[in-house]
Amino acid sequence: MKIKKKDFVKVITGKYKGKIGEVLKTFPNKNKIIVENVNIFKRHKKANGKNLTGTIEEFNSPIDVSNVVFYDKEKKETCKIGYKFFDGEKWRINKKTSEKIDIIKKGKIKNGDKESK
Repeated sequence: MKIKKKDFVKVITGKYKGKIGEVLKTFPNKNKIIVENVNIFKRHKKANGKNLTGTIEEFNSPIDVSNVVFYDKEKKETCKIGYKFFDGEKWRINKKTSEKIDIIKKGKIKNGDKESK
């Protein structure tokens, strides 16, 4: 999964299409992410001994990664993400501009194999 926690993404399909938010949590096994202020659900809680009044709680529900695209805050545009190796380190890059986003793995590469330091 190319989207990580604390990335900014733009929703491209569904009820929240066009919204931009920060990724709060990722679920790589399920290919889902939780985005701030997107896919909000409400749950009603009954009154109990500690809480004398009932409440309505809002929380963010996961959405599929295929419904979002990486958003570059500096350039204010969406882009695809790729991977490249620079000086034996694996970096995430912006495919439109080939600029580095952040580092994935540090290490040396020998004969196509990755070795960590």
